[in-house]
Amino acid sequence: KQAEWMKKQADRLITEGETGEAIMLYHFIPYNYPESKTVSGCYFKLGELFEEKMDWERALKNYKFVLSNEVEENLLQKVLFRIGICYLKLNKNKKATEMFQEIILKYPESNFSGEVLYYLGRAYYNSGRKEKAKEVFNRYFKKFPEGKYAKEVNLYLKLP
Repeated sequence: KQAEWMKKQADRLITEGETGEAIMLYHFIPYNYPESKTVSGCYFKLGELFEEKMDWERALKNYKFVLSNEVEENLLQKVLFRIGICYLKLNKNKKATEMFQEIILKYPESNFSGEVLYYLGRAYYNSGRKEKAKEVFNRYFKKFPEGKYAKEVNLYLKLP
């Protein structure tokens, strides 16, 4: 109960713009209430907050902590995706491709499969595997011709 109340307080602090205090509270909960069901949510929120600050290493660390706890399936998909994004931002393209491929294999009908394909293509492109990137971008374009990333995908397909 105490951990749940504290998480609500941390969430409220975020809405009030008190990010620093919220981060301290989100850290406090898992440390003091490791058995609480709110732990995964705290780590996920910390990951998001560090992403907002473009602190990819700390975001990645917190997302990995989510995986070390009991995680609901819908949160697991999001965490794997965010981990892939962090790897991409850290130029760890091989790890990013592995993460995005895992999502595609485990969750082929995911709500954000278009985003996963787009970022998988980018990770291949960034690592110099341009032909593989084009294959993925073509898959994206066939499946999501009017998708959120259609313009960017089209640009990538035109690159040498």
